[in-house]
Amino acid sequence: LPPSQMDAILEQFRKWDKNGDGKISRQELKRVLQAANTTWTDRKVDTLLNSIDRNGDGLIQYEEFVVWLYSSQEAATALVSAEAINMAPAAIRQSFRSAFSAAKAGDFNNVLRLSKEYPQILAESNLSDGNSLMHQAAMQCNNLAYRELLALRADPGAVNKAGVTPLQMMQEFNVPEANELLVVPDPRRRSRVASAFNSNTSNEEVGRNGLGIDAKDVEAMKPIMTTGRKKRSPTTFETV
Repeated sequence: LPPSQMDAILEQFRKWDKNGDGKISRQELKRVLQAANTTWTDRKVDTLLNSIDRNGDGLIQYEEFVVWLYSSQEAATALVSAEAINMAPAAIRQSFRSAFSAAKAGDFNNVLRLSKEYPQILAESNLSDGNSLMHQAAMQCNNLAYRELLALRADPGAVNKAGVTPLQMMQEFNVPEANELLVVPDPRRRSRVASAFNSNTSNEEVGRNGLGIDAKDVEAMKPIMTTGRKKRSPTTFETV
């Protein structure tokens, strides 16, 4: 981000981080909130802290602060400056660009780190070609990165500007077990999912069948589980 944009978010974060250690403690959060409005009870402070603190360590890191500004703008409006809130989408976009550059270079350790810090970047895509981080993992046939991104709930059905999904890329390059790179790691559970799909069971029924997945996941997985693979030229990416 340009310094003026980054400064708006950092300035707000530092107002809350009273001791300057790079983290906002519960006590610091409580002090800021109650100074602004005496109606902030301990319970309300804890509720806000828990909503921002995604890793559960009882502290608010800068990355968590940015994600909160981005995803909870209405709640943040009464607590932080409008400038900081308005800069949050740019911060998320910059994080995606950093992750995308790392992905192109094959540095998926950084991709995964940034994806955990800023989960919203998993839904972002490159402006020029529409490729997501999942597309990059698929193009490089990186099974491990593909699995890890799936576990973070990245979308294997995201379509780029060429109309191609990450899953289609994996299948096109004949990656072994491409169809099994799903959010259902247990072979027995995966078999039950496949059986349910093949028997035309509704998404909701599959989701209720003790599989640990919801109807939205089932819908995303349906084309994966019901599509057969065949070897094709890597120059074409037609729908299977």
